[in-house]
Amino acid sequence: MLSNHFYPHISGVATSITRTTRNLEKLGHDVRLIAPAFPNFTETNPKIYRVPAYPFRPPLIPLPYPGKSFIAQVVADFQPDIIHTHQPFLLGKTALKIACKNQIPFVFTHHAMYEQYAHYAPFLPNKILQKIVIRRVMRFIKKVSAVVAPSQSVANMLWERKIQTPVFVIPTGINSQFFNTTPETRAATRKAWGISQDETVIISYARLAKEKNFDLLLRAFAQLLKQTKQPLRFVLGGDGPARKSLEELNIKLGLAKKTIFTGYFPHTEVVNFLAGGDIFAYGSLSETQGLVTLEALAAGLPAVVVDAPGNRDIVVDGVCGLITQPNASDLSAKLAKIVNDTDLRLRLVGNAIPRANEFSEEKMAQKMVALYQSLSR
Repeated sequence: MLSNHFYPHISGVATSITRTTRNLEKLGHDVRLIAPAFPNFTETNPKIYRVPAYPFRPPLIPLPYPGKSFIAQVVADFQPDIIHTHQPFLLGKTALKIACKNQIPFVFTHHAMYEQYAHYAPFLPNKILQKIVIRRVMRFIKKVSAVVAPSQSVANMLWERKIQTPVFVIPTGINSQFFNTTPETRAATRKAWGISQDETVIISYARLAKEKNFDLLLRAFAQLLKQTKQPLRFVLGGDGPARKSLEELNIKLGLAKKTIFTGYFPHTEVVNFLAGGDIFAYGSLSETQGLVTLEALAAGLPAVVVDAPGNRDIVVDGVCGLITQPNASDLSAKLAKIVNDTDLRLRLVGNAIPRANEFSEEKMAQKMVALYQSLSR
């Protein structure tokens, strides 16, 4: 496997790779990963190879060099049956050339709506750059053996773009038992946040970046405060390049006393973070699956998410959460519906964990193995 970003940087891709690798190894398979090196980080796992990378200043993450000779040597030594990349650029593009040269089946997981990240390259108008990105990704896909779509929405999008390469829907699995919470954990988390037990807490978390659309959640929360008499708080977990602008917007909206920015926490602490919440909200339009939403459901939280790829594949509207249009008015109205209707909230809570259980990581790994075996025959 190859990925342009991995731990210690926290992301849905890193989580997906870790879970998939763990379960592939449980099934008796041998996996190696090539990922970028990070400053002041020493890799201790002998199965993870770190390729030199340009060390951008945080919160930007290191950008790996193409690593042609490095990847070629790993492939020559390991002799893989399958090469699987998690991005179409940089390491993925180099690996595709090496796979073709060695006639090794090549799999690509379409983790992101890459055009939604065009704002990181402001030297061209956004719409033009988005078209260029889509065209390059589609050109890459035409050359691979198979595409893994983390959700049906992504598969549908690829088919709408006339992709002929075989597409397999295999979501990233989850161990829902890991996210079981207790009243004691809830009390401890809320105490650490300085929040009383009678307040309704809306939470969200991910990398604080523009494409995650957290400004929408802040605007919706500001409207929500005017729509209910319930005591409310909003807690936003994570860190990233958009944190400063979000904190400034938070103050501008008059939410300073109602909102908490927790900052970065390792993924092992996600269960404690989720334990402190009552409702999960997510406004991202760039998700292909929405792992954070799936984790929230596994913790027993009803979810309010915008109608976008990934989100709509996880949340069944009216069953384990509510789906909203990507605007502050509709989002705040859907949040108010759950806050003000206890019966509705309890029904959504009761369906949250069963929905998460449908995405067992063991089942997803078995699907991945079936795909690999079909290509290597």
